[in-house]
Amino acid sequence: FSVLATPLTPLVIAAGEHLNFTVRYVPTGPVPQAATIRILSNDPAAPAVDLSVGGTPGAPRLTSAIADQGNFGNACLRGFVDRSLVLNNSGTCPLRVTSITSSSAEFEVPNVLFFPLLLASGSAVDVPVRFRPSSFGAKAATFTIASNDPASPRVVSQ
Repeated sequence: FSVLATPLTPLVIAAGEHLNFTVRYVPTGPVPQAATIRILSNDPAAPAVDLSVGGTPGAPRLTSAIADQGNFGNACLRGFVDRSLVLNNSGTCPLRVTSITSSSAEFEVPNVLFFPLLLASGSAVDVPVRFRPSSFGAKAATFTIASNDPASPRVVSQ
């Protein structure tokens, strides 16, 4: 926490007037912080007044889902089925997605994405993912999403 330098002090405030100061909060870690701002004056009844301030650092928060609850259904050999992997920033700070990978070559993430993907607080983006089977039988995979979310990486099973 810091009190900005304008208006300059010392200063005189006439009776009945007020003056606004700006307090800046720049988080230095992931936990809530508190501080005391002390105002010194020539007021004989209150020569020192302490103001308590507090702040909670914001953070990005990645939430995700695959359309149809991750069920790609049936796909023919040499065919494919596309679904949307929805990335949502439900946090209070910008989310920076740095990579999305699949645990199986049969579940593809488009290679035309440009990383990092930036999502403002409250925004979402659909990323197409593709199931392209190379053999018969049931298939499964996980998508790993790396980001600046404190809980990164996020693993999404389909």
